[in-house]
Amino acid sequence: MTISPSRDGRPPVTREQAEQQIRELAEQAGDTPAVERLVTVFQDPAAETYWFVWPKSSGALCWGQRTWVAVARSCFAETTLPAGDTPALRAVLGPGVVDGGHWATVFLADQQKVGRISCNGSALTLTEAGSVRTPAGTRTLYTLVTPWAVSGTLPAEVLRDGAPAADTLTMGAPTGVKDDDPRFRDCR
Repeated sequence: MTISPSRDGRPPVTREQAEQQIRELAEQAGDTPAVERLVTVFQDPAAETYWFVWPKSSGALCWGQRTWVAVARSCFAETTLPAGDTPALRAVLGPGVVDGGHWATVFLADQQKVGRISCNGSALTLTEAGSVRTPAGTRTLYTLVTPWAVSGTLPAEVLRDGAPAADTLTMGAPTGVKDDDPRFRDCR
C-alpha cells in the first residue's frame, strides 16, 4: 500500500513525522506497530528518506519506507525469514539507491551479533540499527551504506552465545549488469 505525499514548498519531513505516517499506513493495513517496537533502520533527513522495520505479535516482520515521493509499507513472508534454532544472516531491504548515489542494504542477524562484514577482503561500514524480540528469538538489524550495490557472498565475523564465530550474508545478483559497471560490486 502506498500514499504519495506532495513536496510543495513545505518544510522537510522529520523522522518523527515519517514515523507517524508509517504508523497511520500500518494502522490502515491492520498491523499497527507499537511505538517502542518501530526501529529506524535508515535515515537521511536531507533527502527525506526514512526506512523502518517492526515486528508483529505473530513474529512476522514488517517494513515501512518514507521518501519525498511516497510512503509505503509491507510485511515479509515468513518463508523469507530465518526459522528454527540455527543463527543466520538475511538481507531484508535493498540494496536501494539513496541520496548521493549511495546504496543502502538492511539485513538481520538472527540469534547473533555482527562485529565485521567485508566484501573481497575490505571491511564495509556497518551500523547496528536496533533489535527486535520475536517468538523466533532476538533479531538484530544492521544497515550497510556503500557507493555501489553489493551482491554475492559477504563474510561476517559474528558473536554467538558469547563466542566468536563466522557466518556469511548472501546477496542476490542483479540481472543485466556488465562486469565493469562501477555501480555494482560482486563480493566473493
